[in-house]
Amino acid sequence: MGRTAAEKRTRGLRDPKVQLAIALIVIATTGLFFYLSYLPDTQIVKLQIDWRTKLQIADFRSNTNSTPPAGIGTPWGQFWFNHTYDRLNGTWLGPEGYAPLNTRDNTGSIYVQSTVCCPAYIFTLGYFFSEWGQHLNKTCVMDYCYSPGETVVYDVNNDNLFGTGDPVIYAAGNNAPASNTPLSSDTHLRFIDLSNTGSGSSGDPIIYNANSNGVYDNGDILVTVSEPLKGLPLSTDSKIKFVDSNSDGTYNWPVPPVVLESNHDTTRCDPSVLGLAGGYEWTIWEWRPTISLAANCFPTSGV
Repeated sequence: MGRTAAEKRTRGLRDPKVQLAIALIVIATTGLFFYLSYLPDTQIVKLQIDWRTKLQIADFRSNTNSTPPAGIGTPWGQFWFNHTYDRLNGTWLGPEGYAPLNTRDNTGSIYVQSTVCCPAYIFTLGYFFSEWGQHLNKTCVMDYCYSPGETVVYDVNNDNLFGTGDPVIYAAGNNAPASNTPLSSDTHLRFIDLSNTGSGSSGDPIIYNANSNGVYDNGDILVTVSEPLKGLPLSTDSKIKFVDSNSDGTYNWPVPPVVLESNHDTTRCDPSVLGLAGGYEWTIWEWRPTISLAANCFPTSGV
């Protein structure tokens, strides 16, 4: 008795060769979908520039790293705040639907892609941050903003006034206070007694002990520039005082400028015009107090 058409079809589907063919079709279809989604450079107008560069933001104080999020300058993303250079003389620059600078994942990879070669003023760190909707200027990078903080002095006679015999421990803006300037106290201001004198001495690091635990650890702010080891005990001295320049009753600590490092080039130091060339890896250091250990590359102008 002959098999029905349905039985023949069922038997055919059980054939290993047929199953392999179906699996290959599924894999090819899935691969094509992801290729078109993440590498959309198969447009009619061929890309003249198709580079990858990397950016990470490192917090020296907490020893943590972060990267730009996925979805900057992509049709499915949520970060595309500046469209100035999407087109040049009416020509769309990036892959179809994508900005010429875009991110596809959270690895820190920035796709630098253009149908035109080579409008270099577009492919800069400054424009990338602007497209992302973040600050990048001589004062602030994202929500991290440079500040000289407030002056710290040692009030020798403990009279709460700055006098000519009172040493300046940290001069905000490199300016000593005027004579008879009122001085304030903050119990978070402590020192590491490297000299073993029991009181604050020249060269002893001054720390803002944020959690008041008496130990220099993550989250504490280094006021002076000599970076001590983490875990050292902190001491108190009632004569360590500060100039309350904004009259808010608390010490406002200094925030060092960001430091920019590159795996290739440390000579170009204006981030607004730093070109995002292929193969470059940029690191933005926050809270890095020992500037001499890093590249001399800082924000110097606005975007």
